[in-house]
Amino acid sequence: MGWPSKHIRSIFMVPQQDIIAIVDDDPKMRSTMRSLLSSWGYRIELFASAEDFLRTALTTEAVCLLVDIQLGAISGLELSRCLSAIGLNFPIIFMTEIQDETVRKQAMDLGCVAFLEKPFASDQLLEKLAKAVTSNPTFERYRADPLFKLLRRYQIERKAFDDAADGILDRDWDRTAQETWSGTQDEIIRLEPPATTTAGALLALDHVLLSDDLFAERSESAELQMLWYLIRAARDYIATAK
Repeated sequence: MGWPSKHIRSIFMVPQQDIIAIVDDDPKMRSTMRSLLSSWGYRIELFASAEDFLRTALTTEAVCLLVDIQLGAISGLELSRCLSAIGLNFPIIFMTEIQDETVRKQAMDLGCVAFLEKPFASDQLLEKLAKAVTSNPTFERYRADPLFKLLRRYQIERKAFDDAADGILDRDWDRTAQETWSGTQDEIIRLEPPATTTAGALLALDHVLLSDDLFAERSESAELQMLWYLIRAARDYIATAK
């Protein structure tokens, strides 16, 4: 895999630092791809299996996936089908060492951005990535979901609060929380209408199921109000989904 010419790199450099997720069970390939894509200005998330990526699929900020087809228990093609089933239509570039026209056709039928046979030219990959991160309105649809965006913001703010919470006195809890994440929580409660996308509904249910506050002592807390809102939003989506 050669390095791209300066001319090609200048056309496709990525000043916005888009995140690319690389799903490949070969550690050498992951390392090589990370170095290459980082040199082009991308940020990188690395996953050794489809299962690893699926665990973070609802919360990743990746704008494109580079997926090896031969992954193990769950193949790259099966990963794509799983993601589509939950409404996450990521732009995907498939990679493979096997020349198989049937596999290529299956990948193209799944709507992949590109199908690259290893080893492939770096200029070819760079061009396909540039296309993938700018031309997939289906993928952007769930990112525009107000519930999905607010939940992502809430999770980031809540994590920042939790990471800084060591040593905070109980009497300072409400003040500190208000300064970090409760404003977003209130926005979620006030959302109207509650309709959301598949991804938003799943993220809402995931948050509810993982929350320790659902049965907390403070039953009138804003946290509990938000949890019940999320349950209703997910329920309403399921009821209206075709």
